[in-house]
Amino acid sequence: MNPVQIQQHLGLPKIPTQIAEVIVPAGTKMQVGKVAAQPEFGALQKGGTQYQLLQQIPTNSFGTPKPF
Repeated sequence: MNPVQIQQHLGLPKIPTQIAEVIVPAGTKMQVGKVAAQPEFGALQKGGTQYQLLQQIPTNSFGTPKPF
């Protein structure tokens, strides 16, 4: 997907400019759900799956951001 498609798929308020890999440690508590329609962000229908971490993870779990 291109950045505009990602914005719409995930219901993001802004077009993303970077992407990074995140390795979530086993056992980390999280919530998972479908992105609801976000018409104000250009996502008129339900979108992709979103994940919310319910606890902190180490900073070294985040890869280096790369531009699209």
